[in-house]
Amino acid sequence: MKFKTLAAAAIAGAMMTAGGSAAQAADYNAGTMAGWDWYVEILAGAGVPIGHDATVGGTPGEYTPDNGFGLAGAVGTYLRDNVRGELWVSWFRGGDGTMTPFGPHSGNVNAIDILGNVYYEFQNWGGSQFTPWVGAGLGIVIFDYDGLGLTGGAFTLEDSDVAFAGALHAGFDYAVSDRVDFTGRYSMAIHGSHDIVASNGVTPISVDSSVEHAFMVGLRMKMGGN
Repeated sequence: MKFKTLAAAAIAGAMMTAGGSAAQAADYNAGTMAGWDWYVEILAGAGVPIGHDATVGGTPGEYTPDNGFGLAGAVGTYLRDNVRGELWVSWFRGGDGTMTPFGPHSGNVNAIDILGNVYYEFQNWGGSQFTPWVGAGLGIVIFDYDGLGLTGGAFTLEDSDVAFAGALHAGFDYAVSDRVDFTGRYSMAIHGSHDIVASNGVTPISVDSSVEHAFMVGLRMKMGGN
């Protein structure tokens, strides 16, 4: 009889321990389930160099930067346990490169995206602290040209313009704690066409709409609460 009583107590204790572990894992999987409504996010990463069709003074060409890197930040909130929305700002800088058929270029072009993003999270995926998600966003992009031009050429690009921007996102979070997530993402940005004028004040440049790709990693810190 004593053995049965002890066995029953052991089983009940094991069930309570398992339930507590499951609850902790669920808490780690983000959102209002963990009691954190708001979050801030910081990221860094690289852009994939893609050719941009451009017409310079009536001559068609294609500019491809040699490299690209970027930073991003966001402030967001959980709209429900598995849906969150945020204001996202990213900055990518492409350097040097080649403008076909004109030749090698030096200088930089900056793309600053300001987007409103919404994400859907697949929480408790596989019963782990790993949470994949997908999302989309709309907003604007500011293109800022910083001394970009043909090496030794007659003019450079020192102008800026604003265009429509949209984006599709996919990524994952890994819960480091109930307050901090490590996050990784792929983003495909769709940028509208824009127009600028060269530093000589007379040569028009028209850049067609483009699709750009970026890979970033960072941290999300949760705050607030229910």
